[in-house]
Amino acid sequence: MAKHKANGDVPAADLVDDPAGLADTVDVAVETLSGDVRDFILDRLKHEQNKRPWHERSEAEQRDTVHAVEAHVTGLLRQAVELIAAQGRRTIRATLEAVTIKDGIKATVSLSKFDPQRHSLSDAQGASILIVVADPEEFQGERGPVEITPDQATLGVDAGVVHSGTDTPFH
Repeated sequence: MAKHKANGDVPAADLVDDPAGLADTVDVAVETLSGDVRDFILDRLKHEQNKRPWHERSEAEQRDTVHAVEAHVTGLLRQAVELIAAQGRRTIRATLEAVTIKDGIKATVSLSKFDPQRHSLSDAQGASILIVVADPEEFQGERGPVEITPDQATLGVDAGVVHSGTDTPFH
């Protein structure tokens, strides 16, 4: 349930029934990531080596640009999902390698030895911890593929052969 303003906008700070502070978490994620997106776009505009308009670029150049943008956006999306899922808690990115179900559930995780929270995890041995499953892939749908202009146009169904007025076929 949210309070509505006259213009229909619902600011995150006005969300009601938000005991976990999700609205504050979303605000932090938006603030953090909007700067990252801005910096990425400005960097592309400032340093992109190809100054030609999109429709004048080769198919390979268009694909390179699309792949670079998709890779960066995927990384930013992963950050957003992790920030929101963490809800302000200290987190460690890890890979769940195995789950054993017997008299309980035992999980084996793998994480970077350089993670800034690695010492907190070591200190928490034997204590209660929270595990948050944050799957950014759930949010990585796309509206459709980016239109890439092929270097050579394809022949359509209506393509015909133009030849001289003779009735002899080409050999």
